[in-house]
Amino acid sequence: MKFITAQEQALGNAMGGEIEFKKEFEPINEKIQEDVGFKPETSIEVGLLWFANWYADYYKIK
Repeated sequence: MKFITAQEQALGNAMGGEIEFKKEFEPINEKIQEDVGFKPETSIEVGLLWFANWYADYYKIK
């Protein structure tokens, strides 16, 4: 949920409105970080904010 909430907030900020996704919950592998051998250094919130701002700017969405 943290990822989804952060994504909603980042896109909402980038697009100048409130965004809420339809959510369908599926089981998640809690050991994914261990499984893929990758630990991100950028937080979900910051990374999604950067992406959403880039996306909105690139596609001229506001």
